Amino acid sequence: MPFPQFNQLNDELCAYVLSFASSAPFEVAELRPSGTLTHEFPLLSKRIRNIVRSSNTLWKEALIRLCIKETDIWKSAVMSIVLSRSAAAASRGPIIMQHQQETDEAEKSPLDALNATKELVEKACNVVRDAPANEYQFEGALTIPERVFRYIVSCHLRFSAPAFIMPGEAIRGQEIILHFFEPRYRLLIREVMEGYTTDQEGNLSVVGGNEELRPYPSFVYACHGTLAPRSPACIVELRRCIILPDGRADVMLVPCAHVYIETVNERPNSGGLFDVRSIRMGKMATEVVETGMQRHRRNWINNQTGMGEENYWVEGGTVNGRRVRGSIHAIMAFLDARPGGGGEAAHLHGGNFGGPPQGGNFGNFGDQPEGGNFGP
Repeated sequence: MPFPQFNQLNDELCAYVLSFASSAPFEVAELRPSGTLTHEFPLLSKRIRNIVRSSNTLWKEALIRLCIKETDIWKSAVMSIVLSRSAAAASRGPIIMQHQQETDEAEKSPLDALNATKELVEKACNVVRDAPANEYQFEGALTIPERVFRYIVSCHLRFSAPAFIMPGEAIRGQEIILHFFEPRYRLLIREVMEGYTTDQEGNLSVVGGNEELRPYPSFVYACHGTLAPRSPACIVELRRCIILPDGRADVMLVPCAHVYIETVNERPNSGGLFDVRSIRMGKMATEVVETGMQRHRRNWINNQTGMGEENYWVEGGTVNGRRVRGSIHAIMAFLDARPGGGGEAAHLHGGNFGGPPQGGNFGNFGDQPEGGNFGP
């Protein structure tokens, strides 16, 4: 027992006392799917177990702490629950902007930020409480805040998708242009593009048949070249896609979040396509990963002969007057700049998006890529 008089308190006060020592899954450590609310408090006594299972306070306080700690993950997920019932999809964009303005106005001080977060969590709980019986349902008798928590974990914190594997640089918001030619990645593109349409330039339409905005198709990019539990990767959105008649595809990807790999499963009869379940990184871990990528970025710098030299560790460079972001960019720029050249570059990056790719599909898990082994 926390102290001798604990049993003299009513259940509501006991819940508030326990909240000072409580932690939810993924709260203490990003890869730890357990906490005192699930793995310790229920074992202390029958009364504490019943309080944990029936009290709204403990899980609501956990949601508030996580929203403050990881705004991009938890607060955005709570906000999406609130907005899902706020208005019709036709006006969803302005509502998001208005809500953000209201939130920014309220968050001028730490106390105002805390109050705004509490209000947002309360609204999300109300949405879940009033939702149809087939929504936000999970196994077992759960409190409303715990159902909100489990929904965020299963539908936002975790992300399951096929994986594309290739060492490369992935910085959130920076475009990556690639040419997919391996059979397993032709299958990947065909799957994620199902239900989406594009214009002549390959730009995806995210407006559904009922004029409701949909998210861009996404999958996991194993930019560190490995797929294993706890290894880092990133989620990329497919913004532009031109699928050729033979299934090859020219794509433009935009990284939107870094993740840890949780599970890896090779799909049978897919030619080596892997399905993964991942969990989003927090803000601090994301900054560490991207800082490491930028620090070790190696660029080719122009010299008087026009040949690239890989002798300098710098943040940017040019090859024949073209800004490049890595050795593959430099190769593409050099081939395009040669008299009568450009054929090899066009073969490697497809030539449809007007610019060299970040890497192309050059070597995955020891495969021999088409057009020569440019991989490690």
